[in-house]
Amino acid sequence: MRIGLLLIFIFYLQDASSQQAEIDSIQNLLKGQISDSLKAHYLNELSYYHSTCDAVQGLKFAEEALDVAKAIKNKPQIATAFKRKSQNFTVLGLNEEAIKMYTTAINIFKESRDSTQWARTLYSQGLVYYNQSEYTKSTKNYRLAFQLFKGSKDTLLMGKMLNSISINLMYEANYSAALQNYLKAIKLYESIGATKSIEYAQIISNLGLLYARLKDYKKSLDYHEQALASFRRLGHKQLEADALSNLANTLDYLGKPLKALKLYQESYDLQEEVGNKLGKANALTNIGVVLIPLGKNLEAIKNLSSASSVYEELGNKANLSIAQENMGEAYLNLYEEKNAKNFLQNAKEQFNKALLNSQEAATINTEERILGHLSKIHAQLNDYQAAYEAKAKSSQLKDSITSTGSEAEIARLEAQHEYEKKETALETTHAKQEAIAQAEIYKQKYIKNTVIIGGSGLLAAGILTLFLLKRKRDAVARQERAEFDTKVCDTELKALRAQMNPHFIFNALNSINHFIDKNDKEQAGDYLTKFADLMRKTLVNSEKKEVLLEDDLELLRLYLEIETKRLNNKFTSSIEVDPGIDIHRTLIPPCILQPFVENSIWHGISQMKGKGHIKIEVKERDKMLVCSVEDNGQGRANTINTLRKESEVKGINITQNRVNIINQVKNSKGNVNFIDKPQGVRVEVSLPLEIAF
Repeated sequence: MRIGLLLIFIFYLQDASSQQAEIDSIQNLLKGQISDSLKAHYLNELSYYHSTCDAVQGLKFAEEALDVAKAIKNKPQIATAFKRKSQNFTVLGLNEEAIKMYTTAINIFKESRDSTQWARTLYSQGLVYYNQSEYTKSTKNYRLAFQLFKGSKDTLLMGKMLNSISINLMYEANYSAALQNYLKAIKLYESIGATKSIEYAQIISNLGLLYARLKDYKKSLDYHEQALASFRRLGHKQLEADALSNLANTLDYLGKPLKALKLYQESYDLQEEVGNKLGKANALTNIGVVLIPLGKNLEAIKNLSSASSVYEELGNKANLSIAQENMGEAYLNLYEEKNAKNFLQNAKEQFNKALLNSQEAATINTEERILGHLSKIHAQLNDYQAAYEAKAKSSQLKDSITSTGSEAEIARLEAQHEYEKKETALETTHAKQEAIAQAEIYKQKYIKNTVIIGGSGLLAAGILTLFLLKRKRDAVARQERAEFDTKVCDTELKALRAQMNPHFIFNALNSINHFIDKNDKEQAGDYLTKFADLMRKTLVNSEKKEVLLEDDLELLRLYLEIETKRLNNKFTSSIEVDPGIDIHRTLIPPCILQPFVENSIWHGISQMKGKGHIKIEVKERDKMLVCSVEDNGQGRANTINTLRKESEVKGINITQNRVNIINQVKNSKGNVNFIDKPQGVRVEVSLPLEIAF
């Protein structure tokens, strides 16, 4: 029986990013004057991003980070450096070294009582064991990580550990235990309302794979269709491509090879679009599998051979064994068609290779099937002793698979899961019915008491009702005013926090330290004077709701001078005000433009190659004060760093909230508008024009 390649969804705890953009950004930061702690951190980050594109260089950065961290006895960065070394060793195929480094990192995190990093590193080491097909060791790591995440009440990561445990159990053909853990993971995600997440959809897809192994293809099809719909809704092309392959595989089992072939081709096209080398190989394998029963054996062999080359390059023995198994089937078909002995020998060669790889990968399902094929080939070659031994071993493995995937146990788990769902629904329904009944009893009691008290208290009740309504109306008004005042205070507080970015203060102090180290007292003194002046003026202005435009522009001018000096004159700046605007009398909220100027410097100009320019303009338009910040930097579309994007969005939201409050208080129509230019960004903040006197 032919078998397609099932694509299991494994969770990774690291976020994917554009490596080169991150590398360039971090290397720019390393050129500045930074503390040793930051240097170790940035070197560790470089090691991480190089692990996916240049693992040898990644190891060098990890070693450098380790030296710096050891020199300052920074345990978290020391542990992280060992972890980064492990990641690069894994990419290089040096799994034993990776495991040793992970063990060292785990011990440091454990000693430091950093349960989150301890658990995450346990999981990463578990993945190495998984890749080595050491499923028992891998599962041990996942179970301990699960307990640590349980201690910190991290339900999402608890679910991820259960998913990983289930995958190992599937490879060990322990299907009932795998199902049990998948259902536990689903229950966890449902308990926190995460049923629309990628993680939930991945578990649903893995359940589809489990039922395919149990040969319940209708259930498998249902789960795969659910998962595919979720991935499409979430817009995740890579997961959509994998889900298409799994769905096609099930359709092939159900006797619909042409439909399956169409979906496999769609999967290949998506894998090519996202640039996934392994994904393309998986799609080629599955295309080859479908072509075999269609009689296109030579075409199938071509696809399977191309996929095998990729698997050998990546060291993926589990997938390689499946591709080789199917090539053996194709050669066996050619032998039966053309009665040519060379095809039979080719089939035997492929099956023997597949057997070795499946044994090394410990995929007993694949091993059991291959032994069945070899038994037939040995019989055709009149080697009946070898045929008997292969058949006996195949039967033995089949029995072990059947015992661990007991149909009765599977049925029991399914029934229990359905019962728990119905029980939860019944409990909810009962609670609602009980609440309705209690409300009805209360209602009847209230009506009875009202009738008894009746007419004699009608007038008093009317007066009391009017009094209570007025009191309630006043209370609501006071509450609304309090909520609005709270919102104003909260927004102003956030704005104050955003005005002086902690990174700016930290880096500015480092720059002062740099000048002192160079014994450049004049530069250090000048920088320190400007910095102190900026801090003083910022704190003074932060106490006011509005300041003179003259004062706010002076603050911006001082801020730009400091940043220009710190970045070695990488950019120039200009401030232009319409002649009709009197800066000595016009009022403006303090530091309303500062977050956008900071974004222009650090997200737009600092990462570009040439010299930048920032232009600040203040104009009057339809009785509104329009303040703009314009730069010629790399633009928003090229700002890849997720943390910086989040910081930028936070600053924008704070400013927008301030403008919204001004609109509410002054009944105006101010706004914040972004304009993307061919090079750079222009931000316009419109405010009601206010004159002090």
